[in-house]
Amino acid sequence: MRRRSLITESGKGAKIEARFRHSHIDRMPLGDIASTYLALLVSHPQIHWVFIYQTTDKYGNVDNFEFDDTELK
Repeated sequence: MRRRSLITESGKGAKIEARFRHSHIDRMPLGDIASTYLALLVSHPQIHWVFIYQTTDKYGNVDNFEFDDTELK
């Protein structure tokens, strides 16, 4: 499953979502997510950043990790 979406609302901003199946051959390694997220936070403080990482195991169990920059700001 590879799904992307872009939702915009005038005066409110945009929501960008990308999903990639973990086992897909075209899925690139995630790399250094912490450094990437920190760079986004520091270089664009006016943007409300939310990072959500979701995994689903072979039994359909879903596990979410969410990091919202609200508490940092």
